[in-house]
Amino acid sequence: MVSRFKKMQRIAIFQYEWPILSYTINLATKLAESGYVVDYFTKDCSLNFADFNQLKDDKNVFMHVYATKKKQKIGNIIISLIPFVDRTFNVISNNVLSESVDIIKNNAYTCFIGIEKKGMIWAGKVAEINHVPYLYYSLELYVEDMPFFQNDKTFVDLRKEEIKYHKLSRATIIQDEMRAEVLLKANEIKKMDLIYIPISILGGINEKRYHYFHEKYNIDRNKKVLLCLGQITKNRLSFELAEIAQSLGDEYVMVLHGPGERKEVDKLREKYSCEKLMISNTLVPHEMLKQLIASAHIGLVMFRNEYFNERLTAFSSEKIALYLQSGIPIVGFDIGNYRKLMNICHCGELIGNFDELPPVIDKIMSNYRYYSQKAFSAYNDHFNFEKHYHKLKTYLDHLN
Repeated sequence: MVSRFKKMQRIAIFQYEWPILSYTINLATKLAESGYVVDYFTKDCSLNFADFNQLKDDKNVFMHVYATKKKQKIGNIIISLIPFVDRTFNVISNNVLSESVDIIKNNAYTCFIGIEKKGMIWAGKVAEINHVPYLYYSLELYVEDMPFFQNDKTFVDLRKEEIKYHKLSRATIIQDEMRAEVLLKANEIKKMDLIYIPISILGGINEKRYHYFHEKYNIDRNKKVLLCLGQITKNRLSFELAEIAQSLGDEYVMVLHGPGERKEVDKLREKYSCEKLMISNTLVPHEMLKQLIASAHIGLVMFRNEYFNERLTAFSSEKIALYLQSGIPIVGFDIGNYRKLMNICHCGELIGNFDELPPVIDKIMSNYRYYSQKAFSAYNDHFNFEKHYHKLKTYLDHLN
């Protein structure tokens, strides 16, 4: 515990038009636990994917939320009405920038942390005025290899700003060496301090089993659930998974759980619905997520191989951390950095194509205790945020 007589250091986090996720909340929580006062600035950040309210009672975290809502104060959450209208293109609203600068100038800061591109640019712009070092927390590799960004002038302008402010940042927080190499090359940076933190979650392992899907869909409890957590969409290979589900043994049921556009979900149901496939697009409250995941036996982690951002997801996908926390072995494609993960901790199996999925499922289930224990070990060693936060804390201590 930090002595109340010791002067507390202050850090500001900036997150702009990016969803609030558990690992960004965990970042603020751990900084506050370490004795930092945290000013957490957000602008138009979705609250659909994490429990934002868990920060409101933390006396060391002050939320500055810019959104088109009535100005109010709830606990330490300040919501401000900002007119977000700019006649020319600005990555960061001038009004938001001005208001945040007015708040920042009243305190001394150890550093700023910018979440994703726009958050980092926001941090960089404030840092230019206040002369505070800032860190770039990169979560996605949205670079020029993604075809849907090509010929997009807004993306080109955003990338110019990202490159400019990334070069001026003090360090980059990123998930592993392979993603760092791609990001630094794309942003024309030869050398920079790097802090490796896989996408990880707080809390110990969960050994308790549940039957959420069995009860919800009246599935025989003797059947094994293969869970694919995440968006239900063509881009996430949902149709290929639905098709291969038809060839699974009778002892298995595949569940696709996550948000999805109604048109695609209806098409999946119409074409593939059967006793071996359940499509679950009714989202549960965040506090029920562990119960849902611990109803599965195997976690499916299927990403495409076309882009860096999906190819290099072995240490940057929250669902992997969630599966492993509950001892759920995973199956993914043998792409990108997945072989590296399996070499470190044999917490599942890799496949070259969907036809290899049924026999690999059988292989895991035939030696399930081994794979489950490896999953728990992988979580403890690599996907528990407590194991990685010290790297950031050590770096910040040397900035003081």
